[in-house]
Amino acid sequence: ARSTSPTGKQRRRQRQSAGDSGNRTTKWFGEWWEKRDELRAGMREALSSYKIVQIRNFLSRDKAESLHRELFNSPHYKLYESYDRWYQYHFRAIYQQNPHFTEHPQMVELTQLLDSRDIRDWVQQISGSEVNGSTIAGASYYSANDYTMVHTDVAGGHREAEARRRVAFILHLTKEWNPKFGGDLVFMNPAYITHPSFNTLTMFPVSDASWHFVSPVAQITPPHIKRLAFSGWWMSTNVDQATQIEHGNREEDRLRSFAFVVDGETAKEISFQEAYEHMGGLWDKVVG
Repeated sequence: ARSTSPTGKQRRRQRQSAGDSGNRTTKWFGEWWEKRDELRAGMREALSSYKIVQIRNFLSRDKAESLHRELFNSPHYKLYESYDRWYQYHFRAIYQQNPHFTEHPQMVELTQLLDSRDIRDWVQQISGSEVNGSTIAGASYYSANDYTMVHTDVAGGHREAEARRRVAFILHLTKEWNPKFGGDLVFMNPAYITHPSFNTLTMFPVSDASWHFVSPVAQITPPHIKRLAFSGWWMSTNVDQATQIEHGNREEDRLRSFAFVVDGETAKEISFQEAYEHMGGLWDKVVG
């Protein structure tokens, strides 16, 4: 029988490819990536309990700036809107099916990196679920009056009919944002709010409990300040496992704390106090 083992040349190419992937990862990511093993247990506990993981200063500074410039200056955002009774939204985006997607080299490279074996192996380790499908990603731009109503992200992928969204990610790339401009990413179960702060990645397991929405961007938002994000999903073709996780419910664990948050520059866990329960006095400003 003909041997299917890799030849010496093929092994050298595989080692070179793995080395190139490692170099790219180090170039793109902040200090946290070098210490990811120390963070693995906390991230896995959070994701397995259907909570979010957030990495602030996710990308290295130069890469975050480069990606921001590219998305800020792009003329290729397409309007997406829906006025369905149960799910309404209005925003602009550049998805992978957009013919202009490939004209954004920084976004393309980051998409390829997130779809690499190294990253998907890491996501599988911290999520406890298989992520063997093609990673889906794109950019979004919310301007004044844009919003997305409540949804869970539970759906199939547009590339693979049998693939499921397993872990969602949102990398906010907004500069000069004031919380009074709105545009918050709000989770509902439990209720907590995340402002679209620059270079902050939020991850969460897609499930029947992952209800969230983007609050309306206020009309007072200056036109030169753009709410930008790069987001998508790590996918799985293991439909049985994905479905089981989607329908799982560890409510007591999920409600015990809000999130596992890391400062990417120091690779240290930091407290997360941006929950509605910790925002006393807000209603007084409305009715006072």
